[in-house]
Amino acid sequence: MKNYFNFTIKAKQFVPYFFGMLVLVIAGVAIDIAFGGATDNPMAIFDGGFLLTWLVTTLVSLVLVFGVMALYLPVISNVISTTIYKEQNIEVDYNLRSWLWLSVKGLLLTTITFGIYAPWWVAAMMRFFADGASHGYNRIAFRGKGGRFFAITVLLFIVPFALLSALVAAGSMGVMAEESGYGLLMIIVGWLLFVVAGTFYQIYIYKWYVDIEYGNQRILLGCKPGALFWTIIGEGLLAIITLGIYAPMAFLRIYRAVAREVVVGREKIEARGGLSLTPWKDWAYCWGQILLSIVTVGIYLPWAMMRLIRRFGSRFYFKTIDRPTETMPE
Repeated sequence: MKNYFNFTIKAKQFVPYFFGMLVLVIAGVAIDIAFGGATDNPMAIFDGGFLLTWLVTTLVSLVLVFGVMALYLPVISNVISTTIYKEQNIEVDYNLRSWLWLSVKGLLLTTITFGIYAPWWVAAMMRFFADGASHGYNRIAFRGKGGRFFAITVLLFIVPFALLSALVAAGSMGVMAEESGYGLLMIIVGWLLFVVAGTFYQIYIYKWYVDIEYGNQRILLGCKPGALFWTIIGEGLLAIITLGIYAPMAFLRIYRAVAREVVVGREKIEARGGLSLTPWKDWAYCWGQILLSIVTVGIYLPWAMMRLIRRFGSRFYFKTIDRPTETMPE
């Protein structure tokens, strides 16, 4: 038996907050441009006006960031609270003060640590949204740890990026030294290693996000990383070869491949995820929303996002397994 999710979010629950965040972001950029000239002169730091300008710009920027975070909460709240599963809405109870404190703490610690704290901030936000939601008598909890997110990012993104930079630099020097064959080989190897590592990074991040307790069950992405690797590589290549025309289809097929690997259970797998698609109709629908957003210079974007969430969120389902035999992954 398939149990589909249903997303019933309406424009009035989404659009006002989206444009509110957009206005704040534009205001922040405008203020930064207007007052950023204070540092153009190397001697400006000795000018008494520099410190005042810096303080005002920093305080205004922080206020705008907190404003964006305050508006972000009702966006997520409305998306989650309008989600229906087994004919019952997910109920939410989020505290704005707690959310703002979490945002302040996360922003400050991430800034002070030059981004190192970001994975723990993401994990804290995920726990906040999960802990404040429930479905019937089933509590929802997020189990992902910031330390694991950090380790995945370091091993599969930062280290490969550093290696890529080193190989590209060495390859460029080889080309300039008239050893073009060696130089190009170094550059190609660097990019290949980065693409492979980046693909595995994406898969492990998916696995990190899909780590949820639902009542006395667990919801996990149960696949081995290699199972998704070739799907992501193949779909990505098709998107590149077609100059992006195929891109919506690539996204949908990767989404479907990931959805099929989601499992639910306690000790045994009791249900598997899935995604129903009508491929080329869905591809055309995606392009319709993209083109409308482009034609309207982005004004239509929030409606496009809302309609895509409703269309494809409602295609996701869990299929119950009558006689579970497969062990739940760790």
